[in-house]
Amino acid sequence: MLCGAVGFSYKFEIYTDDENNTKYRKPEEHDLGSSANIVLRLCRNVPHHQNYKVYFDNFYASIPLAVHLAKCGLLCLGTMRRLRISNSKLPSDKEMAKKKRETS
Repeated sequence: MLCGAVGFSYKFEIYTDDENNTKYRKPEEHDLGSSANIVLRLCRNVPHHQNYKVYFDNFYASIPLAVHLAKCGLLCLGTMRRLRISNSKLPSDKEMAKKKRETS
């Protein structure tokens, strides 16, 4: 769902398990995977290079998506899943659970 700053919904997509179908992608759009492609489709009408910010949760976040949005002039913020970062040096969830809360 694409919402404005006050929460008004401008656009949404209902999950159909067909999100990565090429018929929904414009010829100039890259294939970044089904979840990232949803973000790209929802952001088609967001003005580029005007300091608009896109926020999304960890289901949609990926490094290629962030890079692509940056090239389009859209700022973004999202929580990144450790498994979506190639060659990640971050400790596993099990290792983090063993550490004290204030451990960095």
